[in-house]
Amino acid sequence: MLVRISQMLVVATALTGCVSASDMRKETPMFEATSKKSVDKIAACLNREWLSQSSMEISAIPTGSGYTYANWGSTRNLTVDLVDEGEQRRLTAYYRRFIGFTAINEGAHRRQMQSCM
Repeated sequence: MLVRISQMLVVATALTGCVSASDMRKETPMFEATSKKSVDKIAACLNREWLSQSSMEISAIPTGSGYTYANWGSTRNLTVDLVDEGEQRRLTAYYRRFIGFTAINEGAHRRQMQSCM
């Protein structure tokens, strides 16, 4: 009985285990958009939107050419890259999927990101 419970825990951990931003970026993006607005203007808008509407903590991490946004907690469910490409800014979002579903309100996040672009 104890062995069976241990086996089930190992399987559950493997299925819901940690996913890095690099792992998420290997998948097809769930949202992509470009804009002529400045990185700072887009970032300020995203910060406002996500602070006022999101149920999870999303942090902005400065990169050399923009920001990477990620949620923090027991599992990473969201990674968003905002990159200055010179002529335009690109926003690319990756959501963690488990059996085809995301743990966040994907539609709301898409609308928020699109409104900021």
